[in-house]
Amino acid sequence: ANAFLTAMDFKRRIREALLFQAQPGQQLSDQDLYIKYIRIFLTAFGYEEVPYKYLEYKRRECIVHITQTEGVGYDTSPMAGTTSKSFRQRVDPPVTLKMGKVFCIKNGTHHKRLELIVRLIAGGFALIGDIPAGRTMDLVNGHEIYDVHHSVDPNHCVVLMGSGVEDYPSIPNARNQSSRTSWPAGRGARIYLRARGTWDDHAHPQSSLVGRGGDFNIWADQVSDVWGFYLSNNNP
Repeated sequence: ANAFLTAMDFKRRIREALLFQAQPGQQLSDQDLYIKYIRIFLTAFGYEEVPYKYLEYKRRECIVHITQTEGVGYDTSPMAGTTSKSFRQRVDPPVTLKMGKVFCIKNGTHHKRLELIVRLIAGGFALIGDIPAGRTMDLVNGHEIYDVHHSVDPNHCVVLMGSGVEDYPSIPNARNQSSRTSWPAGRGARIYLRARGTWDDHAHPQSSLVGRGGDFNIWADQVSDVWGFYLSNNNP
């Protein structure tokens, strides 16, 4: 859910800058999104129980439905970190940010769309990617590339916001089955994507940010489905 909110906020900021309408930032309210999830789907996000257990595998579609039909409100709490002027702009009268058309790019094992993903990011799209998050993901710092074990299935969403190219860092160990399996087809340069995690700014720390972070890199061929979207034309 947080990945969708972050991507929507990225898209809003880019659109406002292009239209010369940039305003002081105020974050979207995850609480508003979760309350609407409970009201519409009759269960709490992340705690789906019988008879709504099946929604556990449809969370992305549920979030898209909410953001398209009702939108997400802005954080009005005193801790939102805005000036009184920007606070009035966003919530008096109350406004919501809505998502428009949504598209999905299949980046599966046998059908890679890496060039398209890179072009969309370069064109200003904040994409949402499904990635396999293993036990060592929390240990990756902001400058490293996360190389996930091939046995981990996609289980986490992140915002994709940049790309680069690096050589795969080591020669596969002939005695290490995991190393041989994870080695990409065709040795040489390999595309990675810059991702923003959805936990907090204490994850993936960087020395330049005095121990804070939130961003990391992941090999592009290890990202599965990628979601992109437009903002609704009905947004204020």
